[in-house]
Amino acid sequence: MLRRLIYWTPVLFFVSSTASAQSFDPNAWYRLSTRFQGECKSLDIVNDANDNRPLLERTADISGQYWRLTPLPGGHYRLTTLWQGTGRSLGILNDATADQPILEATENITGQYWRIDSLGNGYHRLTTLWQGTARSLDILNDAQDNKPRLRPSSNISGQQWRIRQVQLGQKIPGC
Repeated sequence: MLRRLIYWTPVLFFVSSTASAQSFDPNAWYRLSTRFQGECKSLDIVNDANDNRPLLERTADISGQYWRLTPLPGGHYRLTTLWQGTGRSLGILNDATADQPILEATENITGQYWRIDSLGNGYHRLTTLWQGTARSLDILNDAQDNKPRLRPSSNISGQQWRIRQVQLGQKIPGC
């Protein structure tokens, strides 16, 4: 397992105007995992009373881990799951911290417009139009290491996302 390395630098150098020109098939399903936790942990939606809280969970053949990336204007994408469909999209809770991802009713709001920039080596950075490239989707480095948050963009493994196209029912080797 890769250890999470933290490099504190005041310079944000990792995105360019051509880096966001990613091409994802809008009819395909994708699995999202981080370099920090590896491909045996995937972004999922907790099945509870609210059905709206994203977490990194053990990779499994469950509909909350199948993501669709739908192109939006300006090179952004909408992220929805097989489980909840197009009526609910990944966004950022508009509260005092404005850092908590949530699956919410699909709307034309900038917190649901995701920019996906290639970092090379099969990894990507995810940022929102609302918060800009200065804040990236990260996995908190705490006792559980599974909570996504928008954090200051940095060169750390929790902000390096592998977006792998998968077929429904496809197993990830080694998981």
